[in-house]
Parts: sequence; C-alpha cells; structure tokens
Amino acid sequence: MTTLFFLIGLISYYSAVSLRHYWFQTSSWDLGIFDQAVFLISKGLEPKSSLLGFHILGDHAALVLYPIGWLSSIFPTINLLFILQSSALASLVFPLSDLAKSLGLSKRNKLILLIVGLLYPIVFNTAIFDFHPETLAFPLILKLIVELENNNQRINLNSIILILLALTCKITISIFIFGLGIWLLIVRKKLSGLILTSLSAAWFIVMGKYVIPLYGGDKAELGRHLGKFGIDQTSGIDVIPSIMSRLITQLLSLNNIEYIILLLLPVIYILLHKRRLEIISRTAPFLPLLILNLLAKENSMKNLVHHYSLLLVPILLVEVGKTLKNSKSGLSGYPNWMIGRINYIILGWSVICFITFSRIGFYFGTFQDTLDTAIYRREAIEYINKDIEVKVLTNNSLVPHLSRRKEIQYTNSTQLDYLDNYDQILLDSKHPGWGASKELIEKMKSNIKSNKKWMEVYNKGDVTLYNKK
Repeated sequence: MTTLFFLIGLISYYSAVSLRHYWFQTSSWDLGIFDQAVFLISKGLEPKSSLLGFHILGDHAALVLYPIGWLSSIFPTINLLFILQSSALASLVFPLSDLAKSLGLSKRNKLILLIVGLLYPIVFNTAIFDFHPETLAFPLILKLIVELENNNQRINLNSIILILLALTCKITISIFIFGLGIWLLIVRKKLSGLILTSLSAAWFIVMGKYVIPLYGGDKAELGRHLGKFGIDQTSGIDVIPSIMSRLITQLLSLNNIEYIILLLLPVIYILLHKRRLEIISRTAPFLPLLILNLLAKENSMKNLVHHYSLLLVPILLVEVGKTLKNSKSGLSGYPNWMIGRINYIILGWSVICFITFSRIGFYFGTFQDTLDTAIYRREAIEYINKDIEVKVLTNNSLVPHLSRRKEIQYTNSTQLDYLDNYDQILLDSKHPGWGASKELIEKMKSNIKSNKKWMEVYNKGDVTLYNKK
C-alpha cells in the first residue's frame, strides 16, 4: 500500500509540474537557475549562473547539485529535476509508514496519515513551484524525526548520515537541525543535542563564511539576503535600534498571525486534542526556522505557496500520527463526538484544505493565461541555436525552456542597454512576464529594429525572434 501511495504521489506531482512547465508557467527564478547549473555540471564546466552572476555554490551552498549534475549527464533533460523533486516529496509516505508501524496504527489510520501528508497544501504547492534543492531534504528530515521518535530521542550513525545528506541541500537546513538539537538538550538528551547543535552550527559557519564567499564572491555573501528582512546590508551599528524595532514590528504583524493560522489549518484538529499543549510543545524544534520566516518582510516566506515553510511540515505530520494511535494520548484524547468519526473528519478536512489552499485551482484559470501564444513560443524555440555558447535573452517564463547553455538572461530594464551582448533575442510582447512590461519589450524591439546588427527570423502572434547577423 505504501509503494502504491508513493507512485500516486509521484505521478500526480510530476504531471502537475510538467504541465505547468509545458504551459510556460515556470520561471527563470528558480528553475532556470538550477537547470543551467545542473547542465553545466553535467558538461564538466564551471556552474556559474548567468542569472545570479556567480557560481551556484555561492547561492545556498547546495552541494547536492553536483551529484544531480552527474546524473544529468545520463539523463540530459530538465524533467530530471521534476522527477527528483516529485520523488522526494512523494516519498514522505515511507517514513510515515514506519511511524504508523511503530505506533501500532490500524490500516485505516495509516491510510489516513499518508493521505494527510500527500494532500498537505505546502507539499503540493512546492511540488509544482519550479525546482528547489531543499525539497530533496524533506523526506530525510521526516525520516530523521521518525527515527528519533523510535529511538527515544537518541541519534545514531544512520541519523547523522541523514543529517549530513540533508545539509547538502541548502545552508538554511542547518537552522532547523540546530533547533532540533536545542530541543534534545531541553528534553535532557545531552549527547544527541550537543552533536546536532555542534554539527549544524559548524556547517552554517563553514558554508556561510568560507564556501559561499569563496565561490560566489562579494555578490554571494549571506548579507545579500538581509533585504528579505527589510535590512540594508550597508547599515552601520548606529542603526541597530531602528533595525530591531523594525524586526519586532514585523514579528508582531497581522500577516504573521494569518501565516501561523494557515500553516496549522490543514491539521487544526490536533488542537482539539486534550493534550494540545503537549503537542504544541513538541513542535519546538521548528521554532528557529519558523521565527526566521516570521521576521521576514517578504510575504513569500510566510505563505503556503512557496517552499520556505516546507520543512515545518514533518513535525506536524508526526504529531498527527501520534494522535491516531489507540491510547489515551492518541485517539482517546479527542472529544467523544470526534472519536468515532475521526477518520472521516481528517480525510474530509484534508480534501477541503487541499482544494482551498493548494494551487490546484490555478490549472483551471491563472496557469492558462499564456496559452494564446504558446504555439508561437514553441515554434520560435525551434529556431534557437542549441550550441551552449550561444547567448540568449528572453522573457522570464521562456528561460527554463532555453537554460541549457552558458549564458541566458531574462528581459528586464537593465538589459536594455546591453542587447548587443546576446546572439539571439526571443520576445513575447503580449506576455512580458516578471521583470518586464509591454512597454519595455516594445522598446527592446524598437532598438533592435533600428540596429543593423540584428535580423528578424520569426514573427507570429506577438512572439518575435531576432538573430545577430
């Protein structure tokens, strides 16, 4: 049954993200970035992102991109990223199945737990949102938490391997591991806690202070992310009071209350449990990562649409599993009116939350907004030179379809004066996309037409391709 659910999840997630990509709804940021890097690694070249302007390890120290790149030399397609991400997210069923076995859950309750995981809105929304290396850490983190539950909060060699593999996916995963270590110290598992806090802190320092600056240079320093929290990287010590005031204001904002409600809403029924305070206390390990999101100024870090909240889900799923076991701390802890109906309540609520908060509905509306020029885009792509040395400028949503080359960039105002730096320029004036506007695209077209270095080779339905002579 577990394998069947994995296959259902894999096929569903992969089909959804593939369709979104086929409909030109994926983006240069982040699919184009990672696909270009993986492609360059597969060719034995330096994975310097033309979109970021530096080596891909200078982004988030995602070492896992190298084995993906080697794998890409065997399967040279962007679909590899979709398959890996979909497989990682769908494989949540395996640690949840292990948890169900250790808790002695009935077949029905195990089935419910797997469905809750697969239908969690954040999981599905992450699955269709381009590609992000940290999704590969998701099942590893879930497996780690389940193992800690089964081993009385003691780590072993297998736990350390899981942690190290997870850390290679993104530097910020060390924040979650650090929170897990602090929690183990609080519950008096001193050795395990010390190992986790020391390992995560060392990883963060080495990657943040040495690896990222070494590969990314000044552009890639961790300070570049301060803007997400409304902090100017060049701020001096004299503005620390105002920065602290701003962070506290952001922390106590109404947006954060809404975010926490949305985060918990898919499993809100666990707060009806008699031991709700105990359940809430056991979610302490994800506090550092949660607080990081709460402090952020950018709404993308505090919603169910983006991937930033994905690693907060494993602990919630484990707590759902615990409440389904046949004991006083499990099923018997729910109100009497719920106990006999708990399976129907959880299943029905999961379906309602999935339909309401996942982006499944976008496939019937928003995701179709570029279909009117899709056929022309595909025709124009056929005229793009596949030589990796050919430099291409194009609309944001076209970048992931052309990112397997050394140099690619999405249309934005800064490129207006550098059009001659490219060999081919593909523009969709009807759907300029992120970073551009119809006015900007028309201005680019006007500049190109007045430049004798360029020639028009394709023009249909607002889609135009220019080649440098």
